Amino acid sequence: MNTKFSSLLKYNILGIVFLLFAFAANGAVNPPQLRCASVDLNGNTTITWIPPSDPLNEFIRYDVFVSNNKNGPYTSTIVNGIGTVSDTDLLNDASVSSYFYFVRTVYNEGAGDVSSSTSDTLQTILPTVGPKTDSTAQIEWEPLFSPNIPSSSGVYRVYRKIGGGGTYTQIGTTNYGNEVFNDEFKVCSEIIHYRIEVDDASGCTSVSAEFAELFEDRTPPATPKLDSVTVVNNLGVQQVQLGWQPSTSPDASGYLVLYKTKVPPMFSIRGTINVFSYTETLASIDPGLDWEEYTVSAFDSCHHPAANTSPGADPQRTLFLSNVPNTCEKTVSLTWTPYKNWDDLEAYEVWVSVNGSPYQLEQSISNADTNYTFQKTDDLALYCFIIKAVNTARDKSSSSNRNCVHANSGVVPAQQYFKEISVINNQDIFVETLTDTTLPVANYVLYRSLEPVFNFFEVAKTPFANSSIVQMNDSDARVTETSYFYRIGVEDTCGSIMFISKPASSIYLRGILDEDSINVNLQWNRYFAWDSVGSRVQEYAIHMIVDGVKSEIATVSDSTTEFIYPFIENIGLGANICFEIEAREDTGNVFNQRDSVYSNQVCFTDNLKIFVPNAFRPGGENPTFYPVFSFGNIASFRMKVYDRWGGLVFETTDINHGWDGTKDGQLSQFGAYIYHIEVANFTGAVLHKKGTFLLLR
Repeated sequence: MNTKFSSLLKYNILGIVFLLFAFAANGAVNPPQLRCASVDLNGNTTITWIPPSDPLNEFIRYDVFVSNNKNGPYTSTIVNGIGTVSDTDLLNDASVSSYFYFVRTVYNEGAGDVSSSTSDTLQTILPTVGPKTDSTAQIEWEPLFSPNIPSSSGVYRVYRKIGGGGTYTQIGTTNYGNEVFNDEFKVCSEIIHYRIEVDDASGCTSVSAEFAELFEDRTPPATPKLDSVTVVNNLGVQQVQLGWQPSTSPDASGYLVLYKTKVPPMFSIRGTINVFSYTETLASIDPGLDWEEYTVSAFDSCHHPAANTSPGADPQRTLFLSNVPNTCEKTVSLTWTPYKNWDDLEAYEVWVSVNGSPYQLEQSISNADTNYTFQKTDDLALYCFIIKAVNTARDKSSSSNRNCVHANSGVVPAQQYFKEISVINNQDIFVETLTDTTLPVANYVLYRSLEPVFNFFEVAKTPFANSSIVQMNDSDARVTETSYFYRIGVEDTCGSIMFISKPASSIYLRGILDEDSINVNLQWNRYFAWDSVGSRVQEYAIHMIVDGVKSEIATVSDSTTEFIYPFIENIGLGANICFEIEAREDTGNVFNQRDSVYSNQVCFTDNLKIFVPNAFRPGGENPTFYPVFSFGNIASFRMKVYDRWGGLVFETTDINHGWDGTKDGQLSQFGAYIYHIEVANFTGAVLHKKGTFLLLR
């Protein structure tokens, strides 16, 4: 054997030995590298891994181990195929318990099955809730790996879903090592779901089990602070008005205004509002007759208004002022009830108005006093008084009812009120009152004003005729322009006014014809003369007068002062259509009276008008295009319809024959069309109208 061949053989043998050692060294198959664990909605867990290399094809199987305790005991399942990258555990519910997983590779080097070392242990993420309130939750969980693996992003994404039908929304993130997340929300009663996700560089994502728990808001908002309960004068009517500071709770969405009845003494809800003031409109709650007590509480947006309602603020009462005049000494003794539940009440102030002049401060009284004697200076004057409670800082006040007394008062009629204030013939105002015939009366004086309290002047006078019914006319009133306020003065035999009634108003009706909607909007002012004798308006009747013939078309409640009438249905009735309001008295009048009063009339006459729709839909609610005419009969009519290029598509001289949206039996295209209408009435008036409208499909 030559040297060259001997050397070559030597090196080949060494190479074979080297390769054998190399193969022997790499014969063991490593465990897979666990990366992710994802839990589905059924609690099934899918773990994902990166398979090991197997150069000698020694792989037998994977053994996947699982336990709900990191220290075991573990059970195992077999997964075949070295290329398999995941396994789903259908036997254990990861939505109720966290599970631990690791994997070993089983391989055969020729001497029997051998298990590899153990992979990293992976734990499913199971969110739980730590401290919670009705609007916060602390979400906690255990890490996926301990310690974390290098390929993990190390950032947890936190998702939340509200209610069963919602979708998950990411609400924040937190880093590995800080497996806690604090959440704030606003729900009334909802199941809130949470889910945690974390990504791995291998491309998989670990998804936690879903956590769900019912959260309910049962915390009432903070109690608002009541500023004051005062009396205000609204168009001659004295009403209670409240103001308060809003609740400091951010979820307060409204307020309950509560009124305390005297018999039985209990609070009841008078209003549910979302502003910070309230004006009482119920006529039976009259601060001119007695004190009135109120409180206010807040409710949140979840349980309006039955639950989650704060306690009521400290209740407060209006000041009630009464007087006792002394005609001989020309004095008026004022007495009032104390203001309730101000801890900083400083004083009471006496304010006086003479003959309707602005109120002036007469005297400041100690907060311990509730009476004052006023000295009159004018025998002919009308004195009105108000008491104000003021606090130390002078940043809030509460006014009493207005209490008035005539200089010669002291004799009050047993009955004196307005039975009726009606418009007659659309020209005059007729006034009828019920009076006391036992008094030494010389005349009755009718006063009128445009205001409910001030600037009254005499418009009529009639002598006493020993009749309980007194009637007068105001022939100078402009009844088609405004309403008026009236008062009756009772003049004694000395020529002095010994009594002046409360004010009452006429009804002024105005009407607006909307040519687009072809409706008449009727509006009128409230009639309140009967409120002073225990009754009120029961209802308003709307009358329509067509060429002098009156008919009732509707009735509305006493709180309604507006009515929209579909005029299009009646515009062919005649050339003169008018409207009138009748107020009908309810039961309860202390004098057993029950009357009606009437407004002025509003009329629409003569003018020929065309009302044209701006769209129609064949086969729809408005299937035909045609105009509508107002006031009177039509002498001649012609309508032409053109397409956008000027082509004639329809023509008619029959006012009742509209276009149905076809041409030559074919459906026309949707879009804009042009109309040209020429119409004449029997007075000779001719009207042309052009425009566009839409054909809809």
